[in-house]
Parts: sequence; structure tokens; C-alpha cells
Amino acid sequence: TPPLNPQDLPVADDREAEALHMILQALHLGLCLRWTYNRTATQVAPQLLYRRNGKFYCDAVAMEQDGAAVQEPKLGSFRLSGLGKLVLTTETAAPWPELDLADARYEDVIATRAAV
Repeated sequence: TPPLNPQDLPVADDREAEALHMILQALHLGLCLRWTYNRTATQVAPQLLYRRNGKFYCDAVAMEQDGAAVQEPKLGSFRLSGLGKLVLTTETAAPWPELDLADARYEDVIATRAAV
């Protein structure tokens, strides 16, 4: 199934639309992304995209921060409006085994990894 068309989803601005498009592509292809968040360059393995309180979020596992490997990778929530400089990598995004799609925050899931 092709990724959703970001134009079909209500976004705040072009920056959020670009982030949405890149995350949907990464989820569909099962690939990692590089982005900046809070001025930190991060490589992540995106797991799912969802809406909470009308805002878009991506839950992803940070693999690298500012070029250094993350010692204890964990699942984090990243608000799309805070993302910048998104680049799709060629590295496979491994599934996060503790991801619980029954969690209440995932009530409005838009997309998940292709392998979930």
C-alpha cells in the first residue's frame, strides 16, 4: 500500500507538511531518518505517526545524537512542528519490541511501520 498523501491531512504549515511527508515515506519503506529536534541532530528509527490533541507526533527510537551512538536507545515522542532538516537514510529502521499500540495516546494513529 502506498503511503498516505500528506495533502489529505490538516497541517499547520509547510514545515510540518514536509515532516509529515518524510515520516510517512520512512514508515512505508521501513527506513531511518535524520532530523534536528531541539537543535540536536538525531538519527531515528520511526515507529508510528499519530495525532494527539490535534497535533502530529512521531514516536521513534533515537539511534544517534550529534553523531554519537545513543547508549540506551528508547522510544521517544517527537512533535512534528519541532522537527527540521529531515533526510531519509538507507538504513533499515528496526521495529521497537516494546511498542504497545493499545496505549491510549495512540488512539488516532495515522501510520505505522510497514512491518508492524
